[in-house]
Amino acid sequence: MHPPPCSPGDTPGIIDARRAAVRLSAVGLWTWDYASATHWWSAEAFQVTGRDPALGPLPFTELRRRFCAASIEDIDAGVAHMLATGEACEVGAQSADDPPRWFLLRVDALRDAAGNVTGLYGTLQDISACKRLELALREKERRLSRVLAGADQGFWDWNLASGEFTVSPRFETMLGYQPGEMTLDVAHWGDYVYPDDLARALASIDAHLAGQTDCHEVELRCRTRCGAWRWMLTCGRVVEWD
Repeated sequence: MHPPPCSPGDTPGIIDARRAAVRLSAVGLWTWDYASATHWWSAEAFQVTGRDPALGPLPFTELRRRFCAASIEDIDAGVAHMLATGEACEVGAQSADDPPRWFLLRVDALRDAAGNVTGLYGTLQDISACKRLELALREKERRLSRVLAGADQGFWDWNLASGEFTVSPRFETMLGYQPGEMTLDVAHWGDYVYPDDLARALASIDAHLAGQTDCHEVELRCRTRCGAWRWMLTCGRVVEWD
């Protein structure tokens, strides 16, 4: 079995550089030729899957069965879409192992001069480390949401670089609004905060950003949906510096 053919005009230097890049990226390459029923895997594909090279590559149909049922459905749907539209598919797939591993599988079609599909080819990459971090972050966010819900508090986040200001649903419902109803970019703060209190809040934020205080903390009056003023306590601190 041989690796996929290189592009016409590729020099030995380009080919060596491409192979070196594949090794550094830890991305496995694979092909499946329908006519010869030949499967080829790069050395990285064996490393990624942990399969002994002496056993040879797994056929694609066998490889897909190594994933959980939901991922098999995603792979089959992605391949079907690719064959119908000609667009390469990319699927995040979870293995059936315990503990599970996660892979990024890319699939495209090999075609002859007439455009007929003659096989499949693609890449396989282990993304388990990134996926575990993502799951851990989601769990932390769920715990934070439960804590805030139990304390009946809303939270806000302000990206100073982009100007984006986001809040939790409870932040809005405390003032009688539906989640997503308030327009909360900085230019509209004056629509919701009592003028004198807004000036104090902005001064508190400026002092914190200047390093003069450990945190921003101000009691202020906010306008509810029905037009009444409600006293609120707002607190915050810088979590990341550039």
